[in-house]
Amino acid sequence: MNNSSVVHIKHGPTSVSIEAFPELAGRLLNIAQEFDKPESDTIVGEIELFALFLEHCVEDIGVLALGVFDEFIRQFCTNGCSIHVAVQEHGLGEESARAVLRAYYSLWKFDEAKPRYRNAAVSAAPALLASSSAHLMAMFGG
Repeated sequence: MNNSSVVHIKHGPTSVSIEAFPELAGRLLNIAQEFDKPESDTIVGEIELFALFLEHCVEDIGVLALGVFDEFIRQFCTNGCSIHVAVQEHGLGEESARAVLRAYYSLWKFDEAKPRYRNAAVSAAPALLASSSAHLMAMFGG
């Protein structure tokens, strides 16, 4: 993102950086300061902290959440992988995975967000067809 500002969110040893256009960075920083982080003794990973912040943005200011959502996709849904693959790659527990998926789909109610979901969808070939070693075989029984 050219000509952007970075807002940092830190919780314990975990921190995430969100790039934003300068005109939105001030508002995003204010929301980040109001963000109610998880309990102090709970350690969360980057993807979960980012998702919790995304969900917080949706509740407060939906328009700003679209920019946070774009950055979330850029950082965690790399190479066209879906959010489900990203959750699996980060090895999240059931509760953490549920929180990340809930935050990811929290923007579904905004019409402006729907094309972003389609753009972030997995585009790789199915694993069954990924190998060229498949052969046709006929079997008859009787």
